[in-house]
Amino acid sequence: MFRKIFNYVALILFLASGYSVAGTSVETSLVGKKIQIISTGTPRVYIYDLPVNDGCKDSTPVLIMSGLQANPLAKEIYSTLLAAKASGKRVLIQTTGCWSEYSTPVITSMYLYD
Repeated sequence: MFRKIFNYVALILFLASGYSVAGTSVETSLVGKKIQIISTGTPRVYIYDLPVNDGCKDSTPVLIMSGLQANPLAKEIYSTLLAAKASGKRVLIQTTGCWSEYSTPVITSMYLYD
């Protein structure tokens, strides 16, 4: 019985540890940050001056708009990004993993603060 409980707890801790180190969160204001939109190749949006360390070669996060690694909510995240920049609101940007094409952190979610 004890061994079964121990194995269950160990499995939960193992799974939780994988999720806790899977990405990076950065809270910031986008005022003064450069945003680049690229339509050629894989459409994408870069946010400069926002260093993220996900173990990628580059530290500039990217929002991939279409393609294999595209975020299904990319348009909504992009709209929120522009609204936050225009209003001066703070955001929390979450990245997870590296984009296989350029080894930059991939933006997976965004939270807009009041």
